[in-house]
Amino acid sequence: MHAECSFCSIASQILLHTTRRWAWIASISPYFKYHTIFVPKRHIEDLHQMTTEEFKDLKTICAYAESKCDAAQLTTAEGAPINLYTYTWRYREGGVDTTHNVRKPTHLHIHMWPERDGLMTSISDPEAHTWDPGIFKSLNTSTQFEQ
Repeated sequence: MHAECSFCSIASQILLHTTRRWAWIASISPYFKYHTIFVPKRHIEDLHQMTTEEFKDLKTICAYAESKCDAAQLTTAEGAPINLYTYTWRYREGGVDTTHNVRKPTHLHIHMWPERDGLMTSISDPEAHTWDPGIFKSLNTSTQFEQ
């Protein structure tokens, strides 16, 4: 537990559900309506630090959350049913959001919100389709994927 970490203290969060290794909380600074967050109970900062058990438990709590969202029959502002969800996370070196020059929690957390057509339009990169995936072929590929 890190004293300065806002996610290490579950008491300061709006708790929706817990499992042995994860907490599902409501976002207190939501980006979208119905925005929730999954937080590992152990303070880790990157997906690579997760144990196999934490990965399995994440799958369990995500399925639980989606089932609760589906049971609540959530709808968009236009009244369309919500039945798809987006998950996001990112690693910030040192916990600094350079765009706004503010500190953010370094504690790994995974956002979940309802998906809908056009949701990411305002932040989509206009050059998203202009890069060549072949750039990775020249890198060391000592691991072969089996088909």
